[in-house]
Amino acid sequence: MRPPDPWDVHLPAQLREEHITQQALRDALKIRELIFRGFSQVERAELKMYRESEDTAHELMMTGTVTRDTEVLARVASVAMRAKLYGFRFSLDGGVLERVGSSGVHASC
Repeated sequence: MRPPDPWDVHLPAQLREEHITQQALRDALKIRELIFRGFSQVERAELKMYRESEDTAHELMMTGTVTRDTEVLARVASVAMRAKLYGFRFSLDGGVLERVGSSGVHASC
């Protein structure tokens, strides 16, 4: 995951975390698109998204098995739902991305 946007530093913590989550979900969708656009021979990819943290080296935040042939209707407006339909696995708590494995969260959720 990218670090938070610098202009979000003065936002309330909850709103800042929601922005970070939305950014991570949009990034995951973009990475999927770039992989399949850039590598025509790739039909399936296993992806993991980590966040750097101060107390541990990296925290696993999202996993995904994405395939080229997965189609999601354009009318699915929710970024989180689009990501899930494309094969990403993650958990949200109050609109905030949770670490995989925390609080009973599993990569298959």
